[in-house]
Amino acid sequence: MIELKISRGYERVVGQLLRYISWIKKFHAEPNQNVRGIIVGREISNDLLLACDGLSKIELFEYELSITLKRVKDNS
Repeated sequence: MIELKISRGYERVVGQLLRYISWIKKFHAEPNQNVRGIIVGREISNDLLLACDGLSKIELFEYELSITLKRVKDNS
């Protein structure tokens, strides 16, 4: 289960992700299958880091975006 946040990852997303993980385990996973969650945000807040401390089934990632433009036709 991956939770992508457009801006900062706040601690309230932890409850949402834990609920998703439990739902997947109950209705879709094989018995004893390991289900984990990943939170991806532009910036992971200190509150979210603290909220996830000790939760081995949740991983945190930050993303960076960059865009490069390449001209394909010159109209002059």
